[in-house]
Amino acid sequence: MTNSQNSRRSFLLLGAASVASVPLMWGRQSHAKTTVRGRFQDDQLGVQHLPADQVFEFVRSAHTDLERTQELLTVEPKLIRATYEWAPGDFESAMGAAAHSGSVDIVEYLLSAGGSYSIFVAAVLGHVDTVKAFLAHAPDQVNCRGPHGIPLLAHALAGGEKAAAVAELLMENGAEAEEEWSDLEIDASLAAFAVGKYQITRSGRTIEFTIANEESQLFIIVADREKKRLLYQGQNRFAIEGTPAELIFEQTEDSGKSCERVLLKEGFPVGFATRVSD
Repeated sequence: MTNSQNSRRSFLLLGAASVASVPLMWGRQSHAKTTVRGRFQDDQLGVQHLPADQVFEFVRSAHTDLERTQELLTVEPKLIRATYEWAPGDFESAMGAAAHSGSVDIVEYLLSAGGSYSIFVAAVLGHVDTVKAFLAHAPDQVNCRGPHGIPLLAHALAGGEKAAAVAELLMENGAEAEEEWSDLEIDASLAAFAVGKYQITRSGRTIEFTIANEESQLFIIVADREKKRLLYQGQNRFAIEGTPAELIFEQTEDSGKSCERVLLKEGFPVGFATRVSD
C-alpha cells in the first residue's frame, strides 16, 4: 500500500469513527433551544438550521403551487434538501410532497433544481423501466410508503395516464391497494356542525384549515390553497380523499350547534384542532 493510499485509508477510518459518534450526541440534544442569527437558526451546539417556518412554507407550497415553490427556492436554494416533520417521524421534502400530490410540473422543476430522484418520483413520472429495475433488486419495496404513509402505488395513480404502466406493474408484483373508504351521505345537521375554521399547534407551528360545505359535500381547505374532499365514514368520522388521514368531529351532550374540537389521525399533523371561527 502506498503512502497516499495509507493516508486516505486513515482519513476514511477517522471520518467513519467521527460520524458513528453523532447519533449519541444528537440523541441528547435533539430538542435543544434555537436562536435566530441571520437567515438561519442556531441550536446550543452552534449548528445552523433553516427556520422551521421557511421549511414548512416551502414543503406546503410544493404540493400544488409551482410559482410559490420557485419563488421560495430562488430566495433560499438550501431548501431543495430540507424536510418538514409534520408528526413524530413523518418527514416530508418538497419533492415528496409534489410526488404524492401528482404535481408533475413541480416534480420536474425540483429535479432541474437539483432535487433527489427516487422510486416515488419514478412512479409519478411513469418511468416504468426504472421502477421495474428497482423492484428487481428490492422486490419488497413494491409496498413501500412515502410521507404520511402514502404507498408507492398511490404515487403512480397520482401520475394519471402517463404513469398507468407503473401502476399496472406494481399491482402485478403484489402492490396492496389501499382500503377503500366509504362515501356515505351527509345529513344537513352534521354538515352544519362541522363547517368552520380550525387550528392546531404542533412544535410551535400553528396550522389553520377550513371545513367548507359545497353542495352537500364537505371539503378541507388548508391555508386557502390545498383543497381535498372529505369522505364520510359514519359516526362523525371523515377520511381525507387521497390520503390515509382521518378527521373525527367531537360531539358530546354539551356540544352546541357547532363542533369545537376535531381529532386529526394518521395524516399531518396529529392531535386535536380547535374551532376559531364559523
